[in-house]
Amino acid sequence: MRIRVIHVAAPGRLRLEIPELYRSPERCNSVEQTLATLPMVQVCRSNPLTARILVLFERRWPATTVLARIEALLENPPDSAAARSDRADQAATQQKPPRQQARLDESAGNLPDDRADEVQWHALTPGETAQRLHSAADTGLTRDEVRRRLARYGANRLEQAPGRSALSILLKQFQSLPVAMLAGIALIIGTAMIVLSKLLGPKKRTAIK
Repeated sequence: MRIRVIHVAAPGRLRLEIPELYRSPERCNSVEQTLATLPMVQVCRSNPLTARILVLFERRWPATTVLARIEALLENPPDSAAARSDRADQAATQQKPPRQQARLDESAGNLPDDRADEVQWHALTPGETAQRLHSAADTGLTRDEVRRRLARYGANRLEQAPGRSALSILLKQFQSLPVAMLAGIALIIGTAMIVLSKLLGPKKRTAIK
């Protein structure tokens, strides 16, 4: 899996981007379960809509070591507990490549604007917003860019929630406490009126005779 470091400035915290997780809850669950086997990882949360994953680990571990363990684990998922332990120990003893250190240093404070973890969109001008989105304020996206994004992300449509039947909506009304109380009161009054009519009916007929 391809891993891109998004944020690593805070101790004990790594935010990564894995494109293979996009719109794939199954892969997200698999990656979370795999990373949870690392001894230093405390929390691992992924989002299939952003393809990003947040890893919280013990602060005594250097971020470079944790990243190396994560990359080694995802590139060669263990088949057994023994294999997992061997690969983890081997990854920990290996010296981190200069490329990893450069990526981490870049993430700690020299990220370009379009790779910032959080963007204050409300404070940007329309031109700055369009530039960050790789678009143009007057013409929008090019056709090639539209085709590329459609192929990667799919159509920009919200999933439709299943509809509710009229009967379910009606029954839902009676789940409210005030409505249930009113229905109970109406039932009691109706029952009382029927009983009184049965009791007073013979007396009225006798009086009329």
